[in-house]
Amino acid sequence: MTDTTDETVMRSVTVPGGAPGIHGCVLVWALWSYTNSATAKTIRVRSGGLTGDIIVEIAPTTTATIITTRVIGMAGSLTSQVSFQASDADGIGTGSSGVTTGGQDYGADVVIAFTGQPGSTSANINLLRSEVWILHAA
Repeated sequence: MTDTTDETVMRSVTVPGGAPGIHGCVLVWALWSYTNSATAKTIRVRSGGLTGDIIVEIAPTTTATIITTRVIGMAGSLTSQVSFQASDADGIGTGSSGVTTGGQDYGADVVIAFTGQPGSTSANINLLRSEVWILHAA
């Protein structure tokens, strides 16, 4: 993706309604590459499509690649979710802020959107590989 500074969906995956169960989770993994420059390139993963809850929001600059991983856990309900803080680069380990919460209705189909938003029209973002795994728990 290049020649835009708008947030753009690069891939979307639909999680079928009810699939995670009220104690299950959705594991979201992606491998990204981007222009190595001082310009920020914002990488996002959203639960609920382009306007949904932000699960990952990272704006790397002088690096060239990143893997993002998040577990979106149902919090005893299909309409309440928790995950590791959205701004953390790798989503594993300890964090300095609280968990990210969500309010999507996983009782219905939910779109997971992988998006990019270059800080300039000359920067690029590439979604090289992405996976969405559903781990059901009733």
